Amino acid sequence: MSLVTFNDRFADEINKRKRIELGVRGEDAQTAANFVPSNHLDLTQLQDYWSPARVNHHTEATIGIYGVHEALRLGVQEEGLANRFARHQQVHQALNNAVKALGLTIFNEGDHEMPMVTCAEIPEALRDTNFQSELLTKFGVEIAASFGSLQGKIWRLGTMGYVAQKGYLVRFISIFGAALLQAGYPADVKAALDAVDQAFA
Repeated sequence: MSLVTFNDRFADEINKRKRIELGVRGEDAQTAANFVPSNHLDLTQLQDYWSPARVNHHTEATIGIYGVHEALRLGVQEEGLANRFARHQQVHQALNNAVKALGLTIFNEGDHEMPMVTCAEIPEALRDTNFQSELLTKFGVEIAASFGSLQGKIWRLGTMGYVAQKGYLVRFISIFGAALLQAGYPADVKAALDAVDQAFA
C-alpha cells in the first residue's frame, strides 16, 4: 500500500486518458482512445473510488488502512519526522561504528548510504560458508544477502522503523558478534558494543 498526492494540473492531464471499466460503465461514460491499460496503476479509477461517485475500483484491505493510520500516528504525530530521521541516522552511525569495530569493512561507506541499511563486506573466510543461514537457524537473527554483482560479497543489515533503537542494536551486535566468533572470525565484540555506547553518549 502506498500513499500518493498530486495536484489538479496532474489530475487534469491523467483524466485525458480515463476509461471506466465495462462492468461499471454507464451509457454516458466517455472513454479515451489512449486509456491507461493497467488497472493497478490507473489513478483515474482511484480518483473515482475516493470521489462522491464511489465507483468501486477494488475492495480495500481494511487492515492496510489501519496500518497506515498507525504508522502516521507513530511517525508523524507522536515522534515527529525530524526526530525520526535523527534517530535513524544515529542508529545507522552506531551500527557502522560497531561493524567496523567487529573487524568488518563497510561497503562504500559514505557513498550514497541509506540510514536504514548498513552494507558490510563479507570476509573472504566466510564467503563460501553457511554463516547467514546458521545465524537465522541458531540465533533467530536474519540478515539480507545481496544480488547481481554483489551477490555473495556483502550482507545488508537493516535498522528501520521500530527496531532502530539502541536496545535492539545492542542485542543484534551481541548475537552477530557471537556468531562471527563461532564461525571462526576474530570479531571484537567488546569493542563493537563500546562503539554503540559511544554513539549514544
